[in-house]
Amino acid sequence: MVAEIRSGVKSTTDGLRRARALNALRQRHPLTATDNGSLSLLARNAREGAKNSTWSPTDSDERLLNEYFDRVFPLQFPFYVASVPERGHGWLRSLMRRCEPLCYAALALAIVYRNSSSDRVDVLHGPSREHEQQQLYALAVTGLRQHIDRLSKKSLQEGLRGGIEVFACVTYLIMLEDDDEQVEAAAKEASSIDSSLSLVDHVAMEFFSAVFLWLDTLATVSTGRRPRFADVCAAAFGAPDCKVRLRSIMGCENWVMIVIRDIAVLDGLVRDEQGGHPHPRRGEGVRRKYIELKDRLQLGLAEPWESYLSLLARGTKDSAAAEHRLIQATPIVTHIFACAAMVYLTVVVSGRPDPHNPEIRDAVSRSIRIFRALPDDIHVQMLHGMLWPFCITGCMALKDQESSFEYLALKAAGTTVVHQGPDTLWRALQVMRTCWRIRSGQSLEGVPSVDWFSAMSTLGYQVLLV
Repeated sequence: MVAEIRSGVKSTTDGLRRARALNALRQRHPLTATDNGSLSLLARNAREGAKNSTWSPTDSDERLLNEYFDRVFPLQFPFYVASVPERGHGWLRSLMRRCEPLCYAALALAIVYRNSSSDRVDVLHGPSREHEQQQLYALAVTGLRQHIDRLSKKSLQEGLRGGIEVFACVTYLIMLEDDDEQVEAAAKEASSIDSSLSLVDHVAMEFFSAVFLWLDTLATVSTGRRPRFADVCAAAFGAPDCKVRLRSIMGCENWVMIVIRDIAVLDGLVRDEQGGHPHPRRGEGVRRKYIELKDRLQLGLAEPWESYLSLLARGTKDSAAAEHRLIQATPIVTHIFACAAMVYLTVVVSGRPDPHNPEIRDAVSRSIRIFRALPDDIHVQMLHGMLWPFCITGCMALKDQESSFEYLALKAAGTTVVHQGPDTLWRALQVMRTCWRIRSGQSLEGVPSVDWFSAMSTLGYQVLLV
């Protein structure tokens, strides 16, 4: 859903390029206008170098923020479960009031959801509305960028709390623009956090650092680069006393993300070999690492998941219980990510993205079986939270399995035809279809040689599958 903004333009600080980008946004998929109350408030506060004073939203803004937390946030993080100290979304609301650009971003995302689910046919019409759409988008993106730049100039002592805000701002900037340039700056600015921080800051740090490292790891299949913070990821998710539990944020256990991280690093070593930079011991090291990672995945895949599916299928009419229902999905989500990781590992090491490979074929078949068994009432929510494994396994589907992935995507879209818009689900399906089409043309030429990365290259864009 957030891709309806993210894939629009690549905004820059240069005025001319920004104007052209905003025009591209308008031409392709403009944001619809917010009500005048919210927009006028945003306009009044669109001043360079926003002050550190706490922002006091109007009633109109509060309604829109409620809409974000009630409808949009659950789509972005369908498996998020707040602990007792976190008290729901209260910590994030507090952070947004303290960091005004985050409010702009939440308002922009709420507007996108409102209009994407609206039946009004006139919602995108009119030059004044289009101007307001551009203005709201620019306020969100520019505000986030300015806040990041401003915090980077603070001293270490001043920047302890600011580092947390950098993580939050970069995360929302990625949602809006798929911006990868600010990632290293975020890690540097948030590298030192002390114990004197408030509960809000501690909760925000754990949440946004986890999301940030998650994005950095999963982006490797789209960008072809190694994760920038592989060591940080291992320390954050792999330590025995680790406080960050991905199952309560992203729905899967920490171990599978560590494995995906290790595969991404291994992918970099393999690419070095293929790129003419051989190392006398690298080939042997790759083989040893492959065996180790394969064993770890097989051990994880041996864990049963079927009983959890029956618990998930029972459902509930109790809103409080329904909010925590997806906790029971953790073994299922972890299993699906492990299947995709096995596909990823096999393609990386073999250098042959062949759907007939027994390990790939088995992992894809497992994934289809689980995806099809998901309860209808939470199918959409869960699939949007698992686009990465859905696309990875779907790209390696056999000819007679392609229709299953097509059906699952159409079911999640709630229509018989996935609309040709910038939605991430549609883009993931386009990547899969491109894989299938190219592979079909290669059927007479021998071994298939197309995967998700080459399909994205053919399409001319990269998809951050989150």
